[in-house]
Amino acid sequence: MAETAYITQVGSPTSWGWEKCDYDGAEKCPVGSEILWAWQAPTSEGLNKTPQGGPTSFIWGSESAPSEEKTEEQTQVSNGYAINYHNNGRAGQHLTIPNRKVTKLAFWIRKRGSPTGNVTMNIRRVSDDGIILSKVWGAANALSTDYSFVEVEFETPETINEEVRLSCEADVQGYGNDIFYMYQNTDVKADQVHSRYLAGAWADQGSEDCAYRYKYYEV
Repeated sequence: MAETAYITQVGSPTSWGWEKCDYDGAEKCPVGSEILWAWQAPTSEGLNKTPQGGPTSFIWGSESAPSEEKTEEQTQVSNGYAINYHNNGRAGQHLTIPNRKVTKLAFWIRKRGSPTGNVTMNIRRVSDDGIILSKVWGAANALSTDYSFVEVEFETPETINEEVRLSCEADVQGYGNDIFYMYQNTDVKADQVHSRYLAGAWADQGSEDCAYRYKYYEV
């Protein structure tokens, strides 16, 4: 659910704080005009007005529609590689996300054989490999044997403004029962690079790019 781009009064007539408010959600704020308003959830219909500003200075402004969900992706592919067998269970793309609220993440993957375990998609900080966003897609064996973009939607999107690795991860064991992902063996995306997890550490792969897609809102 998108939220207002501005700060407003959020809460109830007797107790509120100044923060952003979810459109059409459970949160309420004053909606109406300077002289007549009710406490309700804001909408993006463009008719009503809400206080916009802060405790000491604000205006009554019209609602604006939630920003459009956008897509960043790399879709060129030339090679496939096993995530679990060759890459210690992780592979993806090293890049910088510039102040975007990330909602979804997808990789171009398939299964071989009958893998056990789960497929998880993470966004990890480059600085300490800590996880910013994580979602289990599901059982590895539920994947198709044909390549396709497989996507997760994060339950609580986060605004990211740093260098990260988009990581597809599989806790699958054994050669022949694998999760394969696709990458391009030439440089497609400037300032980005295919990254593999080898011998317990990330290793960027020169002039290559992993196939990925993430969706986001501008912040």
